Amino acid sequence: MQGGSGTNGYRVYSATVGPLGQLSLQDTPYSIHVTPGELIENRVAHNSFAALQTDPVVAPLMSSDGYSSMQRIMVRGFSASDQSELRDGLTDRSFTIQPMENVERVEVLDGFSSFLYGFSSLGGSVNFITKTPTPAQQTILTAGLYDNGIVFGQIDAGGPLSTNAGYRINLYDEDGVTYAGEHRQRDLVSVDLVYRLNENSHLNFSVYHQDLDETGIATYFNNSGIGYQVPKAFDPDGQYGQPWTYDRSEKDVFSLALDTELNDTFTLRTAVLFSDMWREYRYVANNITNVNGSYTESMVDTPPDRELAASAYALMDAHFDTWEMSHTLTFGCTYWWYMFWRGADRTMSLGPSTIQYPVGYVPPGSSGTIDRKTWSDDENFLLGDRINIAQDWILLAGASYSVLDTRYFGNYLPGSSLPSGYSGPTSSRPETTGYYLTPSAALLYKLQPDVSIYASYMQGIQPGGVAPNNAQNAGAILPASASEQYEAGIKAAIAHSFDLSLAAFRMEEVNDYVDPADNVYKASGREVHQGLELLGSGLIWDRLTAIGGLTIMSANVEKAANASTDGSVPVSVPEQLASLHLEYRLPELEPIPGVITLCAGSNYLGKRPVDVPNTQYMPGVTLFDAGLRYQPIKRLILTLNVSNLADTRYWEYYRTGDGLLLGAPRVYAVSIRYTL
Repeated sequence: MQGGSGTNGYRVYSATVGPLGQLSLQDTPYSIHVTPGELIENRVAHNSFAALQTDPVVAPLMSSDGYSSMQRIMVRGFSASDQSELRDGLTDRSFTIQPMENVERVEVLDGFSSFLYGFSSLGGSVNFITKTPTPAQQTILTAGLYDNGIVFGQIDAGGPLSTNAGYRINLYDEDGVTYAGEHRQRDLVSVDLVYRLNENSHLNFSVYHQDLDETGIATYFNNSGIGYQVPKAFDPDGQYGQPWTYDRSEKDVFSLALDTELNDTFTLRTAVLFSDMWREYRYVANNITNVNGSYTESMVDTPPDRELAASAYALMDAHFDTWEMSHTLTFGCTYWWYMFWRGADRTMSLGPSTIQYPVGYVPPGSSGTIDRKTWSDDENFLLGDRINIAQDWILLAGASYSVLDTRYFGNYLPGSSLPSGYSGPTSSRPETTGYYLTPSAALLYKLQPDVSIYASYMQGIQPGGVAPNNAQNAGAILPASASEQYEAGIKAAIAHSFDLSLAAFRMEEVNDYVDPADNVYKASGREVHQGLELLGSGLIWDRLTAIGGLTIMSANVEKAANASTDGSVPVSVPEQLASLHLEYRLPELEPIPGVITLCAGSNYLGKRPVDVPNTQYMPGVTLFDAGLRYQPIKRLILTLNVSNLADTRYWEYYRTGDGLLLGAPRVYAVSIRYTL
């Protein structure tokens, strides 16, 4: 039973645990939380961060409103992006917005996932599960508005094609102008087909195509010129860039998966995913010259980028017993590969402007061609055993052997910025190869059928960081590195209606940063994050649903060579996060037919440093939401949501090399959903 409906408090009972497959959350010795599709639809969410705002471990790292339309999040203070973004368990690197309209649910695995996926971000993995065929014929029509001006429409149709086949089609279109004057147009076509080869085998094929075209895109405010001071947040309704800026992207994704039970002992699972993406963007970079709102504008023009990517796995599960133990042994390999072409940004100064009186400038000409390429692949061979011992104990042990091969071609770096000792041509970088063996072990004990305690250890592997644009060695890529994570926790289902989990964790990785002494991006010391996570979801009683929790964390750099860095909190990392989402279903009101549900919530994002050492911070902020959902008849649902109810001005996040990005003001989202 998957769960996830509003009637059961959005409780979800299982999730995909990487190559280990679908497992019960109660019996999994990791911190995993799932945001179901019905909750995403009820909140009228159209990007990944909006969809995950009820998750108290997720913090923004990059917004789809910015110049490149990429959405990035942090989990436990570390990035969960690039190789850690998954589509149906397969790596799906993306430099454009992840569509939510064809997503059944989003699964977030906190912390390391290297044993499961090979090279990945330390923050965790974010797995977008595609909508699959419905058992009966169903068509849902949805229309609405979000961000105060984006009008959207969607057709979601599914059902059986025959006794052995089913389909799911999603058609989506949006067009309009946001609160800040950004015009956005996006189209999505998504198809998912399932064919049952026989009673024990099924084949799944998925494809989607997305177009995105934005003009007048939001701009960052770089505050390095005023000593990283953080001004009071400006009015987010203003257009502080230029209306001729743009971001365009296109993405195609194809995947094919086969699951087959060969016999009572062996199950074979294989899948492959291909994606083809391109993007181009022109944006304005603002450099603040004083805290009162004066700034200078520069145009940054980027040649079209393109990326081809592939991901695959081939896994065998073996089910057998030894003495009093039941084993599920999984072995096989996972793989991802990508090739990325891009060119150098072209920057031109435009002139001064102010928040009070933004200046319009004529767009200068643009030029630039693709002149560099990155080629990378990761092969991950794994062996894991999930052992049930005497019904109350579950032992999970395994290891993975990962090989990362990365190569650089063309003008990836200027000759003056190449690594010291490099004797090759100045127009390219050498091949970088890493080999890593990463063990993992976890033990879970069921105190009661609905109460489990666990402890786990895992090593992690992540690719080296990339030097930001403002570093002297901009574009330099550091070597991959190994890290460690310890976690212990408890999971409980209270009164069979509310799920509660508490996890304590300690994570550490190599500290990558821009050294203020010489403005060079380098690795020095260890970045250590440790803290507690509390999460809950379900029914408080039959009419009241609650989802939320909090993260309390200590994050700092240890053993850094630069004394000013040692002991500091990493840039942009919030050490406190909290969220709460409530839904109350009103008793039947005699004059009014149907069901009325009141919604309310809040999110807290703690203060975050913008420099090293920590002299300047973005202040903490608490945002409040409210909503109303009305279902006059079974097939019709009307939804209204208001975010940032108090219209609080705040900085959403800081991105190293770019600067501060304003958070959204009070925004409205409405939808009407009808099931044929």
